Amino acid sequence: AMLSMNRTLEKVARVAGAELRLKDRELLLEIKGSPIQRQRAKKYSGLVMKQRMGPTMFSDTLDDGDMTVLSVPPDVVGYVQGQNSTVLRSIEEEWGTLMMFIDTDLSRAQRLVIFGDIRARRGSELKVLSAVETKCPGYFKAIHDEIVNRDRYRDKTCTWGTDFMTFRDEGEISYALGKQGGTRRKLERSSGAVVQYVGMVVLCSGTRVERDRAREYMKWLFQQLEGPVYVIGWRDREDCTVMDIPNDCIGYI
Repeated sequence: AMLSMNRTLEKVARVAGAELRLKDRELLLEIKGSPIQRQRAKKYSGLVMKQRMGPTMFSDTLDDGDMTVLSVPPDVVGYVQGQNSTVLRSIEEEWGTLMMFIDTDLSRAQRLVIFGDIRARRGSELKVLSAVETKCPGYFKAIHDEIVNRDRYRDKTCTWGTDFMTFRDEGEISYALGKQGGTRRKLERSSGAVVQYVGMVVLCSGTRVERDRAREYMKWLFQQLEGPVYVIGWRDREDCTVMDIPNDCIGYI
């Protein structure tokens, strides 16, 4: 139980950006950080404790710019959660978010609440949506506009948004995904954007610069199928390093 509590405190601290310490003897939780960090850590801690005691009463007033709500079809909730919520916990670990279902009527769509910064929430949301689309094809189409317009311009650069492209066939998406998703992750890391495939659609979320990079890298990825790719203006790019490789080493590399 203590190990589980420590993990929960570490998760809350990571998402809130605050420092948390549980004083066992006094049964007190000490929170250190900026006013907004302390406010969010207190909110997250309260939600986690309430959830363990039963259904959580939820209000939109809990949103102070750190919350995303995604509706999940009732017959897919178990798949999204995983056994003992292992799937949700792995997504939280990957993106640094706090996630919980807040509805109790299992006959209706369940609201999944995601807390964290804008990029972490988006990464978590799109990963869940990709899983939902796998089990419930066509669901994304019904909520397309809501997803694409989510959090538009709500970052520090005021350029945050989501671009999307549709693959022509399974062959294209398989190539863009790569072995065990390796190519998708490579595109995501190199561009700085959140890159996720939902059905036959690739969604790229991030600042304008990040989305432009992701789109360009995706274009180069497919151009490689036809032959060598030449990067125009490579000398002036901030995201490009050029190396001379001897011909007899190219195959090895």
